[in-house]
Amino acid sequence: MKRSIKNIVIESIGLILIVFGIEKLRIAMRSEIHLAILSNDMNKFESLTSDTIGDIVIDYTLWGLWALLIGFISIGLCKFLKKNKIGLLESLISIVLVFCLFPLGFFRSGIANSIINFVGGIITENFKIKSIINGILWTIIGISTIWFTLKNTTHNKA
Repeated sequence: MKRSIKNIVIESIGLILIVFGIEKLRIAMRSEIHLAILSNDMNKFESLTSDTIGDIVIDYTLWGLWALLIGFISIGLCKFLKKNKIGLLESLISIVLVFCLFPLGFFRSGIANSIINFVGGIITENFKIKSIINGILWTIIGISTIWFTLKNTTHNKA
């Protein structure tokens, strides 16, 4: 039981980091639009896109949800191929926990984003480069965290 809770927490953290990483990569792809919104320059925003600000927010949320779903499918597939039924239940609990963070605004909160953006901010002031660095870094750390959990679960049959 203790190992199951540990695996659920580690998987949840890995999924959270993957979602943050993918969202940062999406922000990097649309950095000019994001900068226009942050600087409250609506003329520039309107010249860059026909989308509304609500459409942009929904787009980022959908990218995060897709990242979460793909992460869950990948984890579930690995555990299914290893015939680890308890691990599948752990993964289901992890995805539900992380999914519950979306309506709470966790992925948009200032505190969480300031922590996630810290590393890129040390390296550069360029918004696009900072977003790319943060996106790649946190996605890799999230994947590594999940890989560690999968490896731990496989070897110990937790």
